[in-house]
Amino acid sequence: MHRLAALPGVDDGQGGALLVEQEPAPVLLLTTSDTDLATMATVLERSPHPCPMRGLNVAALSHPAVVDHYLRTTVAAARVVLLRLLGGRSVWSYGLERLQEWQGAGGCLVVLDGVAPDGELESLSSTAPELTRALGDALRWGGPDNLAGVAAALQDLAAGVEPRLPRPTPRADP
Repeated sequence: MHRLAALPGVDDGQGGALLVEQEPAPVLLLTTSDTDLATMATVLERSPHPCPMRGLNVAALSHPAVVDHYLRTTVAAARVVLLRLLGGRSVWSYGLERLQEWQGAGGCLVVLDGVAPDGELESLSSTAPELTRALGDALRWGGPDNLAGVAAALQDLAAGVEPRLPRPTPRADP
């Protein structure tokens, strides 16, 4: 029996987790930050040639069975996954372990901390350290211009071409 999640990560009322069904895409943005998702959605809506991307808050993938299903159905079809964990590895350790297995089979994985550069997390990435750091800075500083650079780099990675290095710009405090 297959159950579709009306709201990702919502309990089914019978003590079980609902499976997350998301249409596959070459690029996935998995994050603990709803702001990342909202800003990236705005960037993609405004782009004349948007990166084919899906995004999801990893809070929707809190049960190992849900993680496994998502990896089999959505991640398996992706070429690039960017994972941003505000709070570090322990926030989503099982999911990270499973993504590393996917990476070992040829997937391109970018792993970032949300608050500050984290060499341990960044070292788990498939990408060059300079690109990984630039992607992390762009996401931490936020804003449409910085996330447009992230989208362009991820699109290049998915296409198998040398990625354009984002040039993150700190945003002024309001």
